[in-house]
Amino acid sequence: MKICLLKCGSVFKSLQYIMGDYNDMFFKVFGKNSVEIRFDIYEVYKDEYPEDLSNYDAFLSSGSYYGVYDDEPWIKKYQDFLKKLYDEKYKHIGICFGHQMIAQALGGRVEKAAIGWGLGIKNVAINTYLPWMDQIPGNELKLIFSHQDQVVELPPQARIIASSNHCPVSMFTVDGHFLGVQAHPEFTKEFSRAGIEYRREIVDSQIIEDALDSLSQSTDENHVIHWIENFIQQKP
Repeated sequence: MKICLLKCGSVFKSLQYIMGDYNDMFFKVFGKNSVEIRFDIYEVYKDEYPEDLSNYDAFLSSGSYYGVYDDEPWIKKYQDFLKKLYDEKYKHIGICFGHQMIAQALGGRVEKAAIGWGLGIKNVAINTYLPWMDQIPGNELKLIFSHQDQVVELPPQARIIASSNHCPVSMFTVDGHFLGVQAHPEFTKEFSRAGIEYRREIVDSQIIEDALDSLSQSTDENHVIHWIENFIQQKP
């Protein structure tokens, strides 16, 4: 399976000693389920794009320190590129910023969350199961989040498949070939802890302490990675 990784930014350099950059994180978490995966990397925030889309089984968009509504030329170009992927019915998975950009590009809306930053581990309830999703005991996942923006309006044809109290649109699909995941299944708890501490000066202290406390829990990112692999392999 060959995936085109669309990097929408880089991990802050002061945190890269933990897990490297986004591409390093994705390399580590994918392929654990007996699926052979190869990645090509394009830094779309530096205006890098693949020439032949047909080379890939799927496209994967990373997180970013940018907001999807930022007035940046590369973001407009990236948005148009996602529309092209959608119109030509390619499989695409968006993580965090990538999740939000799916909504933004296809007619939904993203805003800063009135409830504040979503940091640390949060419970995510599965609203509905699709054929590529193995059922989870208790129908709930514990996943790592790190975001201040949220999808507040879904694009047409979108379907919510998972929600949390903090983030009602935690996972959604559009027409069976676009998948958005607000959480970060590529993060470890060690990296999440460092990221929370990194934001201590700009985030409410109670949110920081609650997020740090949440990291005592186990996490279920392997289920999400397995679902994504199934999603890519499933025929439309």
